[in-house]
Amino acid sequence: MNQGLSIAIITKNNPQKLARCLQSVARQTIKPHAVLVVDNDINKTAFPVIKLFQKKISTLIYIYEPNTTVPDARNKAIAECKTAIIGFTDDDCVLDPLWTKAVLLSLTNAGASYVIGRSLLFNPKNVVAQAFQTRNNYWFLYELKKHNGIPSPFLMDTKNVAYKKNILVTKRVCFDPSFQIFGYDSADTDLGFQLTSKKIRGVYNPRMVISHEETPTVCLLIKKAYYRGMLAMQLSQKWNLKGEFIHLPDRRALYFLRRIKLWPVEFRAMLKNTNLNVWKKVVVFLLIKLHDFLFLRGFVRQAGLRNVDIEWYSSRIDR
Repeated sequence: MNQGLSIAIITKNNPQKLARCLQSVARQTIKPHAVLVVDNDINKTAFPVIKLFQKKISTLIYIYEPNTTVPDARNKAIAECKTAIIGFTDDDCVLDPLWTKAVLLSLTNAGASYVIGRSLLFNPKNVVAQAFQTRNNYWFLYELKKHNGIPSPFLMDTKNVAYKKNILVTKRVCFDPSFQIFGYDSADTDLGFQLTSKKIRGVYNPRMVISHEETPTVCLLIKKAYYRGMLAMQLSQKWNLKGEFIHLPDRRALYFLRRIKLWPVEFRAMLKNTNLNVWKKVVVFLLIKLHDFLFLRGFVRQAGLRNVDIEWYSSRIDR
């Protein structure tokens, strides 16, 4: 097996953003040994983009994998990878020129089996995108601090991660396609729990930077929050979690209203490091609360569909 790095990009009907992503791959200071583009679209919308970039990226490999879930497509990339390290990013991401260098420094001749990086916001002027980024960054830093700088399963994110392939193969770790609902998936978080259950350790490298184009509309925020809540229920059931995702009493309107008095404290904690004016901060915070409410509704709905006793869950952490 080649000791280098392959970058895997799963794409579906997103040619313009894929081209932008590949442009950032072409600018890497250390070139990857292979770039695997897995086209998950039956119409092969990625193929013309691949043809366009073959001269810029000589190691570009096109893999046609339609009519499967995104977790299946990621597993396909792992199976096709011929290098010691496989990194994942999304087609709507832009990699910092030093991304591959940071991955190789973290995983070459090191004890860590995977590395996660730092994600910035590509579309910072969009207030909905800011809400997602602010919420995600707050909980990302919370989890890092809680685990003394060691990535927890909750931080596993395939838009900015790299693995030693032999670990995935020998430990029989893969992306579970059952953790996808209507195009939204949490198979990466599930994979994080698989790695943790097998005592496989990762590291965080803040120099492994990507910029991600986050969800831009309220409609998409509603859908993403709700379906991710449903997937969180499945994760909780599989891994015996009891409050890591939700604060269960908030499902009752009266309790939710009582907690508004805590919002000023939460507001300051979540938005203290953002460079937004006060009115944008208020809108961002309210969008975060909308997200969390819909996330909880999705969680409760999935519990009902799966005949799970929702009262079983405690409320240690309000995510």
